[in-house]
Amino acid sequence: MAFAWPIILPGTSNPALAAGFFLLRTAKYYRAMRAFLSEVDTVRVKKMQ
Repeated sequence: MAFAWPIILPGTSNPALAAGFFLLRTAKYYRAMRAFLSEVDTVRVKKMQ
């Protein structure tokens, strides 16, 4: 996994910093996806009723 950090964040010479940014971005995308999926579930439940 360590070899992928220059690809993820070009211009960042610190792998730990790059990993931190990557984790932060992943967490943000994960939260957005969870919110979207719960929204879809809510719509699906409303249509069933």
